[in-house]
Amino acid sequence: MSISLKASLTNRLASLAGTATRLIKPRTKRGVVSILSMMFLVLFGSLGLAMAIVSQGNLRTASTNLHVLRALGAAETGMGVAKSRIEDAVSRFVVAKGTIDSAFASRLWNGSTTAADGTVQIRGADGYNEFSLPQGIAQAVVNRHMADLNTVAAPGTVIQTQLATAPAGVDDTRYALTNWIVTPAMAVEGSAGDSNPAAYQITYAPLANGTDIRVFVTGYSSVSAMGSSYSYARNASESGDRSLTRTIVQDFRIVKRPQHAVMGPSRIMIGKNVDIVGNLGATFTDVSFANGDPIVMKSDFFGINSTLDQKLTDLFNGIRQFDQDGDNRLRVNHPTERQGIPPSTRDYDNN
Repeated sequence: MSISLKASLTNRLASLAGTATRLIKPRTKRGVVSILSMMFLVLFGSLGLAMAIVSQGNLRTASTNLHVLRALGAAETGMGVAKSRIEDAVSRFVVAKGTIDSAFASRLWNGSTTAADGTVQIRGADGYNEFSLPQGIAQAVVNRHMADLNTVAAPGTVIQTQLATAPAGVDDTRYALTNWIVTPAMAVEGSAGDSNPAAYQITYAPLANGTDIRVFVTGYSSVSAMGSSYSYARNASESGDRSLTRTIVQDFRIVKRPQHAVMGPSRIMIGKNVDIVGNLGATFTDVSFANGDPIVMKSDFFGINSTLDQKLTDLFNGIRQFDQDGDNRLRVNHPTERQGIPPSTRDYDNN
């Protein structure tokens, strides 16, 4: 009985000791890993979001640069076309007056020349049709643009080329207020699927000095209902997006510049070893007299030796007699011109 009680007390004490041990054992902290995981998740998520934003910004920047280059390219193309149109129109007006002053140039542009301006000859159109001869250079430019076919609709542009007055608020001390020329938008390429074509629009503005024409060319990245399929910013003063365009400006002057290297009212004499690049022009008319040639040119090869002089003399005589097209040459295969070529069997040195 005593042994059993002692064993029971021992077991009880051991049990109490174990319980006490468990009670005083420090507890471990839970949830630290979850907090660190969430912190790293937020950190890496922020980095990923930042990379995505930067990548998107790079794409938008690259796209903007492409559209800017496209608009600039269209504007440069339009300026080349404008230059060609003005040169074509001006070349049709042949005037007797030598000096193109401010008043005369203004009348040429407007089509209001008088008998006091001398003879003004207007040539016909070359390569396109027009209903009637233009009275002035401005109308000639309009007629030339009317033959353009690749026009497209764009907001703020006209549907066909026309003469117009200056916009409101234009400085009349710098610009003329009438006979401006406004063209519709002209596509420089075809549409491809959903991509609208790049285009340009030209405005010809005569300046107040009478002799100068200022040309404004606006290039569109692509034409749509808003003027461009790409909107790069919001216009704070308006409710819509602004289309991406670029505008370039260049001035042209109406002048009379003969395209001749040498031109004069008397006979022109050109000696040896003279190199002239360009056309020759002489208004000398007394050609019925002896030695009345308007242009006399000395050959670089005469005077070297007598045999060569004889050969050249025969050649020039043959050209004078048998040349059919006035180019001072003899064609070997031509049935008439070849008769003037000295025969190769002719003995020039009596050997």
